[in-house]
Amino acid sequence: MMDAATLAALLYDFAHDLRAPVRAVDGFSRALSEDWGREPSATSTRYLQRITQNAARLQQYADWVGRFASALEPPRAGSSASLGAAFAEAAADLNARGGPVRIELDLDHEQNLRWDGRHLKLLVASLQVYATKVLHGQAGLVRITQQRSEHEPTVRASIQASSLPDLADPPSSNASAELDRAANLELGIFTAVLSHYQGASLRLLSPALLEIVFGQHEGVATEEERPLQQTEITTSTATDKLLLQTAPSCQQSASLGKLLVIDDDPADIELFQAAVEDWIPTQEMQFFRDPLEAIRQLRALADTEQVQLLPHVVFVDLRMPRCNGLEIVRAIKGEPLLSLVPTVVLSSSANPAEVQAAYRAGANAFVVKSVDFQTFTETIRHAARFWMNYNQRPVR
Repeated sequence: MMDAATLAALLYDFAHDLRAPVRAVDGFSRALSEDWGREPSATSTRYLQRITQNAARLQQYADWVGRFASALEPPRAGSSASLGAAFAEAAADLNARGGPVRIELDLDHEQNLRWDGRHLKLLVASLQVYATKVLHGQAGLVRITQQRSEHEPTVRASIQASSLPDLADPPSSNASAELDRAANLELGIFTAVLSHYQGASLRLLSPALLEIVFGQHEGVATEEERPLQQTEITTSTATDKLLLQTAPSCQQSASLGKLLVIDDDPADIELFQAAVEDWIPTQEMQFFRDPLEAIRQLRALADTEQVQLLPHVVFVDLRMPRCNGLEIVRAIKGEPLLSLVPTVVLSSSANPAEVQAAYRAGANAFVVKSVDFQTFTETIRHAARFWMNYNQRPVR
């Protein structure tokens, strides 16, 4: 039978693979809309709207799968966190991102729980999504307050709309059945998180009034955290790894441009180029779908010992069929001159284990590729501008 940790890893993979085509659908449909300008027919415009709306729905499900994978991950051994501090950090981050639903807190910042802080922050994120669904996208807030209890730390989350009566009023008998399906999915995340902790439970007092009981302080599960090496990406074959290690330098010595991207997905390459082409000349960008060829050409430049010919930054996708991004990072950082080049790992997944693995491999940054094209574009632009315009390159 599959254990929770293995299932979590599988769901992270599924969420990652789902996001790439959704991002392509959203990005290219928006590009079509811009190209057509004022000319498209009413029917064409409606069809494009249907495409983007359904891409957004798929994005929500992909995000849910990723958060559900986080909920399934067992707590780290010996975990301890401040209830108030963890909730406050998560709320500040979520509120800063904007959105129709804000989070207000009235909690004890001194109350420590033997909980994994990741799970506490995940509860806050899921409460915001749940509230958004209950309010059907209208503006509102989630007010989280601490309840007096002698033995069990308990908080109450009240969802309130900005322009409607208090939704915490006594519900009708079929109120739960009226909840949006996506809101019910969030209850699954609550259940998955709470299942790790003895005595923890969720009480749904009404669709807009929830109570979370955190159980006894000593009730945290004792399951050990998985070794990091078991979570690393292992898609490359032994033959391809050997080719990467022994890839000879080719004879090319011309500059590869200032920005180099290694990604096997042609759709992501085109979306990346669209995000930066308005301020980076085409001749200053290079895109490789074959990671081995990229390494060969980088090594050829390193052989010239001319640091000015090296790219200002290398963006490398984490998951590629022939050679994964971690191996590319290790290959770059294993060369004395190439190790000076900032290397940024790109991924559709925010799996914490993969983020740690990337930094341990030598990556300078880890950037999550959003499914939403506008967010994806802004993220790539900010990342590229930092490394190309503001980062001070070494002189050798």
